[in-house]
Amino acid sequence: MWYRTIVAARNGVYVSELNLPINETLHAILEDLRSQGFKALVVGGAVRDAVMGVVPKDIDVEVYGADYDTLHSTLAKYGRADVVGKSFGVLKLRTPDGQDYDFSVPRRDSKTGDGHTGFEVTVDHTMTPEQAAARRDFTMNALAYDPLTSEVHDYYGGIEDLENGVLRATTEAFKEDPLRVLRGMQFAARYGMRLDPDTAKMCREIVDSHDELATERIAEEWMKLAIKGKQPGTALEYLADTGWLKHYPELEAMFGVPQDPEWHPEGWSHFDAPDHKRNLYTKDDKNVSHWQDVIGFRGDAPSGSKMVSGPYRSTNPERQHENSPEPHIYVTMDVPIDSYWRYVYEQDRIDATPIANLAVRHLVSQYGGAELNGKTHYRMFGSLKASPAVYCHAERQGDHVELTVGLHSELSKELLDRGCPAHVYVKMGDVATHTAHVMNAAAAVAERDGLVGDDRATLVLAAMVHDIAKPQTTEIQHRAGRGMSVTSIGHEKAGEPIAVDLLKRMGIKKSIRDKVGPMVARHLAHVTTTPNKSNVRKLARDIAPASIEELARLIEADHSGRPPLPQELPRQAQDMLDIARKDGVANGKPAPIVQGKHVLPYYGGASGRHIGTAVQDAYSAYINGAYDNFEGGQQWLSNYLQSRAAVLKGADVIALGVKPGPVIGQILNEAWQMQVSGVFTSRDDALAWLSRRVSSDATLVQ
Repeated sequence: MWYRTIVAARNGVYVSELNLPINETLHAILEDLRSQGFKALVVGGAVRDAVMGVVPKDIDVEVYGADYDTLHSTLAKYGRADVVGKSFGVLKLRTPDGQDYDFSVPRRDSKTGDGHTGFEVTVDHTMTPEQAAARRDFTMNALAYDPLTSEVHDYYGGIEDLENGVLRATTEAFKEDPLRVLRGMQFAARYGMRLDPDTAKMCREIVDSHDELATERIAEEWMKLAIKGKQPGTALEYLADTGWLKHYPELEAMFGVPQDPEWHPEGWSHFDAPDHKRNLYTKDDKNVSHWQDVIGFRGDAPSGSKMVSGPYRSTNPERQHENSPEPHIYVTMDVPIDSYWRYVYEQDRIDATPIANLAVRHLVSQYGGAELNGKTHYRMFGSLKASPAVYCHAERQGDHVELTVGLHSELSKELLDRGCPAHVYVKMGDVATHTAHVMNAAAAVAERDGLVGDDRATLVLAAMVHDIAKPQTTEIQHRAGRGMSVTSIGHEKAGEPIAVDLLKRMGIKKSIRDKVGPMVARHLAHVTTTPNKSNVRKLARDIAPASIEELARLIEADHSGRPPLPQELPRQAQDMLDIARKDGVANGKPAPIVQGKHVLPYYGGASGRHIGTAVQDAYSAYINGAYDNFEGGQQWLSNYLQSRAAVLKGADVIALGVKPGPVIGQILNEAWQMQVSGVFTSRDDALAWLSRRVSSDATLVQ
């Protein structure tokens, strides 16, 4: 990169050329300002982008030594200089060639109260570039550049931080504006940077300032994350590191919620347990039971939980401590305390093994292969009661619970033979991990499909909230032949109101919320419904104002957010999308084919509720596949209305002496065709036609 070719440096000023779009007019302005004894530097994001090899679109210039009025009069010679923020020292220049530039005089900001208006701003043209840079949020944004001398001003190490991918606050002044925390969130996602620990500490120190921020300012940063973030999933961990996750409790709740390792291997990992994780039971531990409830911190149990009075021991003598064989494998894992209480409560006691057994499923998937997964003894890890020899212990470790299980079975021997460590620490994959992967996958899909603006934001935000109801719906269950499984039945529909409410509090515009809600509610449509024309039309109707194309992108991101599983659109979803495209409903709600103007002639032009009812019924019939085009719709409508709008009835035919039988239906069909073709529209005309029709055929009368 460019900073490796620096030719000179002094006091934080480097000499190197940056690729900035400085045209002749701007160059002349900079020369003019210099001739008057002022120093003009390009500042902020333009310099940052140029350092990273990106040609910036917008140019901001800060001028040192010139007061506001002098700067205004100078710029007025080169175009229209508009006063857009005199109290902030800002001027906007539009040159005759249509270019826009922001010029400013340095200012000092002093925190005087809460909120974004709680600042005292003083324009001070005597400030030096170094003093002005100190008020910038991050070191990468505190860079400045002099196009006339090719000098890069870097007083706070922004170049080194960019090189190392570190997002660092420039000074302690960072804490004066809490919005900078959310700006850092979207910067980290856009540029793949990690947050400096000291900066994270500053964020935690102002965590309670979140509510000072105007909703529209919060929304702006979330929109930038969704529209510009290449790795938007980093936002979740960023918020956790800064303590700001607490302001988004729906997102916070996803941390620690387990996922089934078979369907969601992402986040599940393991390695040889370190020494401090090996506080394990052996056969010599005669003072404790191999079968033990959690009694070390029962005072923390949720209200209403039942506990036995002491260590649990099986009534089966073969499962007693003295007769239990030595385990082959010890598994230790950490579980967040809230998740522990939620997922290990079982019947009349609290049992530590359900989540730990999920760790065993992870080990089987990593070392066992299909032949082990299919063996019946796999069920031994399904529940405590079914396991012939399982040591179980749980200890409180701060805000986590450390679970340890010892496993003895033929399966554990086979796992050892296949390379599984004897003492293994397993990291649990949770819903937050999956969500982060899905958000990143959504950004990749958006980039591939050329989505920008609100379209891209809709997809990424839908990815963020697609599993938002899993904390409320997740259960750990024993399933015959498979052991412990994690299910979240109904989470997609339950998630719609939660997702919409969260986005509303974030300030996300209604047009995006209106799409995200139904996308969340139906992101498993390819699994829960058969892909056929009728179901696809119903889906296109129900998901509006979102479209099946948009839903398919979310499904692809969801399916792809499970590394190391393949990143692709599931076959069922592809089938659904293909049907929608062929049927013309992939990009919007199906349009009605039969309209009120088609119904009115059947009623002689008489309007009323019957017209709307017929149109609604016709639309439902189309959605259900009764017809596909205009001709089919007109035929359906004719058949539908014959029993409702026909002016002649069977009784009219019988009254003329016609013999009962199929002939009555034939006459009524003839009459209906006459009515449809306009031969008659009134009942009197119809009765006259019927009389002529019957009298013309003597065989009809009894």
